[in-house]
Amino acid sequence: MNLKDQHVHDLKHRLNDLPPLGIVCIVLGEDPATLKYVQMKTKMAEELGVQLTLLHLSGDSSITDLKDNIERFNSDPEITGIWVQLPLPKHLDEQTVCNLISAFKDVDCLTSENLGQLLHGVNNLLPATVRGVMSILAEQKTELNGMRALVIGASPWLGKPMALALSNMGSSVTLVSDTEKNLEDLTRIADLIVSCVGKPNLITKTMVKPGAVIIDVGISVIDGKVIGDVAPDVSEIAKYVSPVPGGVGPMTVVSLFENLADIAQSPL
Repeated sequence: MNLKDQHVHDLKHRLNDLPPLGIVCIVLGEDPATLKYVQMKTKMAEELGVQLTLLHLSGDSSITDLKDNIERFNSDPEITGIWVQLPLPKHLDEQTVCNLISAFKDVDCLTSENLGQLLHGVNNLLPATVRGVMSILAEQKTELNGMRALVIGASPWLGKPMALALSNMGSSVTLVSDTEKNLEDLTRIADLIVSCVGKPNLITKTMVKPGAVIIDVGISVIDGKVIGDVAPDVSEIAKYVSPVPGGVGPMTVVSLFENLADIAQSPL
């Protein structure tokens, strides 16, 4: 049984002991990549027996449209979790939209209130992708305490919370953008690299320390093929490289519903 299937198996047992859970996904526009992610999560909800409500709004929806709908779901006792599928159309500020979600129903940990807990050293609730990465590292028995970690990509939704989560586990973390001039110098001394950029072959074999652990979160589509940030030959020198596709992506989907179960079991 692979890691994703094991987590799904364990999660089903957890959900059996809980009352029926409801989750809401709000998606704007018709971006194919966004709709594909939503489809994956919808399929997972069906597999887990979670009632998922999909609110599909037009790409030109206003902040008022979102506020009215999110407030309705915030006050609905049948709804345990809410997430807004990112990215949003450019006329909407993503943090402002995410902050409309009640922190008690913020299943993807994207409100300022929940992200702020990471700043205080608390990893109780993590963004789904960050949780997925941490699950992979745990499965690989990666000792994070004292590890020199490099996170590439400083997104407020991924790179920054990823760096904080690793720091809270005792890692010495460097966070950089993909335009960092000294990137190769940093990758060559890192025990752990988490790349969250979306730039094909950003990390090559000559840039990696022997025995390093590499988590590839980046996704690009070239000639219809999904590839990551890490070149294939890096696996010849690294201790572990997460695959793309089939690595972080599936674990992100499962992690969203693990967060839902955590919220359902948490006292308000």
